Amino acid sequence: MKRSCCKGCIGPAGFTLIELLVVVLIMGILAAIALPQYQKAITKSRMAKMQMMLAEVVTAANAYYLQYRKYPTSFDDLDLKFSLEKLATPSCGSNLNNHKAALKGDGFEISLADVYLNKYNYAAVYFTTGEYKCRGWIHFFRYPEYPGAEKHTFCSEFYHKRACGSGCDQGILCKNVMGKSRKYYIALTYLY
Repeated sequence: MKRSCCKGCIGPAGFTLIELLVVVLIMGILAAIALPQYQKAITKSRMAKMQMMLAEVVTAANAYYLQYRKYPTSFDDLDLKFSLEKLATPSCGSNLNNHKAALKGDGFEISLADVYLNKYNYAAVYFTTGEYKCRGWIHFFRYPEYPGAEKHTFCSEFYHKRACGSGCDQGILCKNVMGKSRKYYIALTYLY
């Protein structure tokens, strides 16, 4: 049966204000449910890209090590397929004095570190902005004090004032977004 807008008029009537409000409310509820999941998916996608870039750095660093018996302290020494802007000082890290080289990407950085005169080396990639600043992936090439950490890639979260303030939340990226469980705490860094 067709509704009409007035007696004698022929044609469909418009929606009532209540009907429009119900539709807007339903759309708002759906958006509130979907938006966090969408943002989580975007973050996971960016983390996967960052992890692939780190894997490329690790492969190139291992090839460098096979040739020179030491790990590189510069990205110039590595055969990498991506080109990013070089940085004098990285944004994150447990100790900026240990960082030897850093590259800047869109909202992230990749760095190389040589700690305690080549006692252990690592490469890291991490977000430089937003909620997950100084959180990302880290790969240890050598870490004799922690045999389980040697030559592994971990989801990592740096904790100090430079990274995220004095009251950092633990696990907001590695645990909550990436679904990792905590393994170690090393040099102001939680590894997952």
